[in-house]
Amino acid sequence: MDATVSARVPVEIRDRVHSMLRQRGSSPTELINLAYLSFLKTGQLPKQVDVSANREFTQQQIEAFRSFLEATTVATDGAPSSSSTESEA
Repeated sequence: MDATVSARVPVEIRDRVHSMLRQRGSSPTELINLAYLSFLKTGQLPKQVDVSANREFTQQQIEAFRSFLEATTVATDGAPSSSSTESEA
C-alpha cells in the first residue's frame, strides 16, 4: 500500500516545477518517489539551493536538475529509461 506524503512548498516553486514536470511527461508523485529513492541510495539530501532572495534558477542549476532526473528515472513499463538507452549507444 502506498502512503501519502505532505509538504509545504512555496507556491511559485510548486507552479514552476509542476509545469516543468508536465513538459517532461512526469508528475510530482514521480519526483517525490525518486527523491526518496535517491535518499535511500545515498543517505544524503540533494545539495541545498538558497532561493530565499531570488527564486530564479541558473541554467547550470536547471541542467543539473535535469541530469539528476534522467539519472534517477526508473522505467515502470519494463522498457529501459532514456538515460540507460543513451549510455548503451
